[in-house]
Amino acid sequence: MDLWVLRRTLTWMLANEDEADGYALVIVPLSPASLKNEDLPGVLMGEFMENPVPPGRICFAIPDHDVVENAAEAGELISTLREFGCRFVLDEFGSGHDNYDYIKNLEVDFVTVKSSFVTDAQKNPKDFAMAKSINELVHFMGKKTVAKQAAGAALAETMKEIGIDFV
Repeated sequence: MDLWVLRRTLTWMLANEDEADGYALVIVPLSPASLKNEDLPGVLMGEFMENPVPPGRICFAIPDHDVVENAAEAGELISTLREFGCRFVLDEFGSGHDNYDYIKNLEVDFVTVKSSFVTDAQKNPKDFAMAKSINELVHFMGKKTVAKQAAGAALAETMKEIGIDFV
């Protein structure tokens, strides 16, 4: 399924170059099954070699919970595809277990803060503190943070106060 999504994305990017050029990156989600597939890096690299879309335009999203359960496989996949130019986002950081143990060695470019921390940060001091803590940790490691929520002026202001890079 993930290969189908990537192929459709690359086909769309080629057919809609003017529109696609308006996006710095196009995010393609990867499923838990993909993280366990040893052949996936080679298959994905083959797709890029057959397609004129630069791999650096693609950012693969891997859910935090799935990375925790497949840390070695995820690390290998990320390392291989980053050398090819792809970028990665660790999605929903804060929803897995033992986060601080594995994230320090994970070569992702972006980290999305767990949605519930973002949503409730305006009214719950604990969620605000969690989002701020994650943001500081991620920045310390040289990565960018993302808050994936329906943006509103108040939420945007709270995320600015926390220091989140992208809403």
